[in-house]
Amino acid sequence: MIQLFTQYKQKIMQPVLLDEITWETSRKGSPGELTFTVLGDYYLTLAHGDAVWLMDDKDKLFFGSIYTVSHGGDSKIKVTAYDQLRQLKNTDVFIYKNKRADQVIRMVADDMGLKCGPLTNTGYNIPTYVGDGKTYFDIVQDALDSTVMANGNLYVLYDDYGKLALRNVSDMTVPFLIDADTCGGYDFQSSIDNKSYNKIKLVYNDSNSG
Repeated sequence: MIQLFTQYKQKIMQPVLLDEITWETSRKGSPGELTFTVLGDYYLTLAHGDAVWLMDDKDKLFFGSIYTVSHGGDSKIKVTAYDQLRQLKNTDVFIYKNKRADQVIRMVADDMGLKCGPLTNTGYNIPTYVGDGKTYFDIVQDALDSTVMANGNLYVLYDDYGKLALRNVSDMTVPFLIDADTCGGYDFQSSIDNKSYNKIKLVYNDSNSG
């Protein structure tokens, strides 16, 4: 059974869920996002930064913080929460030498005060790196891109219930076959409406021709 809890200061609450819960994750560059709607009442307090966790019986699914709270004239409160990867959108100047991608992630976590879970040894030492004004997401992704170019191994950084985790995609396979019988359906769209070109014109100033 799906259960959702929030914590305001020292008070842990289990609000009444309305409608559906949406949990979205991305392979790179974005934090996990949890959106849900609850029934507001006198005893429920939801503030920015409050902890949120989602469980399916004893399985831990999501742990994060509230970023957006919205409500109208009725008693419904819509909430958006993100996991700790959201903090990797902050920018910084980052310089290092002879570090693996997993070591870079641990350095970032130490700088940001984030918790780490298992970080797989990526096996490639990046000779040198200078990132000026880049997000931590970009800094980490640069390290992972350098790794895949060097040894062909693709790694995924994700939030594992409040801890940063890094795994090789080859270790993340699941025993499911997706085909026409098991796939529920999909939507596909292609367009040439935006940012599509069939000719590019280059112009330069020739001082000799006047």
